[in-house]
Amino acid sequence: MELPDSSDRRMSPRERYSIAIITLEEQLFREMRRVFSASFRTTLASTESQIKLLIDDPELHGIVPDLESIFNDLDVQPIHPMCSKYLSCTS
Repeated sequence: MELPDSSDRRMSPRERYSIAIITLEEQLFREMRRVFSASFRTTLASTESQIKLLIDDPELHGIVPDLESIFNDLDVQPIHPMCSKYLSCTS
């Protein structure tokens, strides 16, 4: 017996996993929420206090961090000039 494709039916809110999306970009959150809405309940966390509350939430199943927006908001420098990714925070 073949299981129905997840795109064939929408899951009820109680069946969906709850995830938090950590980002400073509201447009990115809206797009991620739209994409994930069939399978996940999404919550935006963009401040330290919101993140702390979500970490202690027993109903939360996962966290999706937007590292690019987080690093762009920090004073971050690459470890080596040839590196294209942010790897180390400056002091």
